[in-house]
Amino acid sequence: MIIYIILRILLIICLLIFSTATCNLWVGNGESTFDVLAYGAKGDDYSDDTQAFVKAWKALCGATQKDTIPKLVVPAGYTFFVRQIRFKGPCQSNQVHIQILGNLHAPQRNEWRVCSRRWLHFLGIGGMTIDGSGVINGQGQAWWENITQGCTGIPTGGKGHVRAITFDNIKVNQTNYSLYIDQHYMLTPEKPDALRVSNVTFSDIRGTCTNENAIVLDCAKIGCDNITLSEINITSIDPTKPASSLCNNVLGRAINVSPYVPCLH
Repeated sequence: MIIYIILRILLIICLLIFSTATCNLWVGNGESTFDVLAYGAKGDDYSDDTQAFVKAWKALCGATQKDTIPKLVVPAGYTFFVRQIRFKGPCQSNQVHIQILGNLHAPQRNEWRVCSRRWLHFLGIGGMTIDGSGVINGQGQAWWENITQGCTGIPTGGKGHVRAITFDNIKVNQTNYSLYIDQHYMLTPEKPDALRVSNVTFSDIRGTCTNENAIVLDCAKIGCDNITLSEINITSIDPTKPASSLCNNVLGRAINVSPYVPCLH
């Protein structure tokens, strides 16, 4: 999941003590809570729950309660089948919280339009936190195998600034690229106005990878700065091909990281 710029998953908070049987909005611990089940989601991994997520997001993004942080909850014990969604801001609150405790499941590749590239698309949102103990399954393998087939308009990079992002306490299982920043995505050529990346932290990420390069920090000449890797341990599923890293034009630090990242030492 690209962002693979986007994302981080973990923390379990029991909210049921604040729930009521008749309201879509729960309030507790300084947060207004919007549970996707209350907006019609089934969570049976079969029913299309896309519109329920859209409704829950609109309610969260429009929330104006004072002294609370609106929170969208994907509850544990359910698997939600969702198609492409655009979570668009700006929101009324200057902070929003998305907590993923259950599972999110994307359609199979052949169910998408030929050149569709975004599944969960967050746009124009400030102060967003995403956490939880759930699983986001984007059915990525088929995309990597077929990303350029039949498509025009493959993304060629962008401009602007991505900053102050933390990916924390994540378990990865047989991923292609477990930790990934790529300013040359789809072989994008060097550009003087490339997207700037700064103040990004990856911490407590563990698990396995299928690709030789478990960690990819491939930045353009404009560079990525203040990148922090801490407590990372990713191993290859193939004992004959130990996990390695790829690193270009990056400034930052690495603390207790495996595989070794040469440009951060």
